[in-house]
Amino acid sequence: MSTFQPRKATSIIQDAEQALESANLQVGSTLLAEKKQPGTIDVGHRQKVVTNVYLLEMSKTKDLFRYEVNVSGVRQRESNLTTRSSSDYRNALLRLQCYSVLRAFKIKHASYLSNERLYYDCGSILISTFDLKVPVLGIEELFTLEQIKQHSPHFFDNGFDSFKLKILPVHDTKKLLKLSDFSHVTNDAANIDRTTQQFLDIATSQDVFDD
Repeated sequence: MSTFQPRKATSIIQDAEQALESANLQVGSTLLAEKKQPGTIDVGHRQKVVTNVYLLEMSKTKDLFRYEVNVSGVRQRESNLTTRSSSDYRNALLRLQCYSVLRAFKIKHASYLSNERLYYDCGSILISTFDLKVPVLGIEELFTLEQIKQHSPHFFDNGFDSFKLKILPVHDTKKLLKLSDFSHVTNDAANIDRTTQQFLDIATSQDVFDD
């Protein structure tokens, strides 16, 4: 029997489906409106448009793998830094702390990562361009405050002596869809898969935290 545990979100969905099934209810489809064809007014007249849209070239062969991350600050006891707060200031601070810990991990394992990339949302989502071969129980590493500040000199420690990084495999949807595969695109709200969009959001904002 597999020891893999589904993600919390997957468990919630499965529980809801079982509850509906036991009540002899079926989930209906919520369809989004179809996209309209372009208009015909003033066609052929050029207009200057300022936009922040830009072209992304996506590999047709590259695989992407997703993992779950937990970062904790350690004093006399651990404090979870990936838990979000109602304070925007605290959230920004936590995101920087989490990314600084992952940066220390990337530098420590630079030879293993080689030319591969890790994309991190500064929370609980990590996406890699190759399979990290994370065991079922995950991998755990401890970094001292000195190790973190060596690569992040402006790091704010909140009084923690060390920081624990844990990377866990995501067993239900570990391997993401191909970036160039749009066969899953649908207007059925219940079946919309946003993993590709989520990855692109993370990848295009990654350099902000590397500055």
